[in-house]
Amino acid sequence: MTGLSWRELAATTRSIGTVHARFWNARKLSKIHRLPFHRYNRAHETKAHLRTFQKDCRSLLRSTEQSILPLAGVAISRALLYCKTRPFTLLHGDLRADNLLFSKGRVFIVDWQIAAWGLGTFDLARVIGGSSRRPLSLPEQRKLVCIWHQTLRRGGVQKYTLADAWQDYRVGVALTLSIPITNGPTLTRLSLRGKNIARLMIRRFFKNGREFGLI
Repeated sequence: MTGLSWRELAATTRSIGTVHARFWNARKLSKIHRLPFHRYNRAHETKAHLRTFQKDCRSLLRSTEQSILPLAGVAISRALLYCKTRPFTLLHGDLRADNLLFSKGRVFIVDWQIAAWGLGTFDLARVIGGSSRRPLSLPEQRKLVCIWHQTLRRGGVQKYTLADAWQDYRVGVALTLSIPITNGPTLTRLSLRGKNIARLMIRRFFKNGREFGLI
């Protein structure tokens, strides 16, 4: 649980950006592969999981975190609606340190079993918010979004500005608020390590949501 260094985060950002550029608004491919749209690691199931989360993860929640849960639900719902109006691409859907292999300066992204079509910045917000060695400041996160945007442009993506990317990243951060809620209860039942991971997800993703003024 040491997390990714800045260099590893930057390399991962370039790697997933290359994938996103390759499948940017690939409507024909979306019809061929029949992948689902807008799943975002079950963000659409947040409301159904909220009561179980409050019960099973109560001991992990600080009072401030309990009080913002209704705001998190609103932010997630708005983000899901917003995503439907934005450019889509192929999402890994569960981009985190456990699904990354580093070798000789290269990054290999593994375990694509929940891949879907959707907002590319969700992958970015997932790995930055949940797998960095330490919480990153907004300027640091913006630097990574710049790297991602530059990778898209090199990959041929046009008419998508850095301002667009930053706004979409904020929406990606909103979607990650669902991850502790939908995954936390299962993790707490698995083991002590699972409980610690759930606690870390709550701290990291909710903190980042506050940084962006979402909750």
